[in-house]
Amino acid sequence: MMGWQHAFDTLSPKPTLSFAGGLPFTIEGVPLARDALVLDAGPNIAAGKALNIDVAYTGQLARKPANQAAKLNLIWRF
Repeated sequence: MMGWQHAFDTLSPKPTLSFAGGLPFTIEGVPLARDALVLDAGPNIAAGKALNIDVAYTGQLARKPANQAAKLNLIWRF
């Protein structure tokens, strides 16, 4: 999967929240990129009747903030 993500409003989220009957508090979120390339790719390899190997890459690539992750799953059926 490949796509383009565009953020419209504020790039540094700071919502003010509160629990029922409680005092308000502010949480600062992770800064967003105005524009980012979004990638999600990876093969699923059948290494036999009982073994599958899943490899995945997920990323949001931008000028300043970037998120990247890699994942490996081994699935063994018996």
